[in-house]
Amino acid sequence: MSSEEKNLDVEAKSWLNITTESANDTTLWFERDLDDFLKELHRESEEQDQNQIEEEEERLKQMINVGTRQWTTILKMMDTFDKWIFDTHTYCDTLQENSLTHFGFKLFQLYGILEKFSIAD
Repeated sequence: MSSEEKNLDVEAKSWLNITTESANDTTLWFERDLDDFLKELHRESEEQDQNQIEEEEERLKQMINVGTRQWTTILKMMDTFDKWIFDTHTYCDTLQENSLTHFGFKLFQLYGILEKFSIAD
């Protein structure tokens, strides 16, 4: 069997999977979409450019308008942002009224929601 025939066979099997009754079950759509999104997110997270991360950090710093000392403290805290040991109390004390803005932006950035849905500043 040639590679072209194998590709056609794979495409035919995927088409059958799409047209089956279980694939058209609307209760499973969200789960499939979420799985696809998480797989895509995992793949994209490996490809993040360091320059892009630095630009986003600078943009966030300008949006929040905090002092250099506070910003340095927050950057150190962000190393544990996605871990259970993240100190939310110190985080909120440091950023005060800007904590929710910063937290939301970091979550959107972490999960790629800004790029996925083309959300502008």
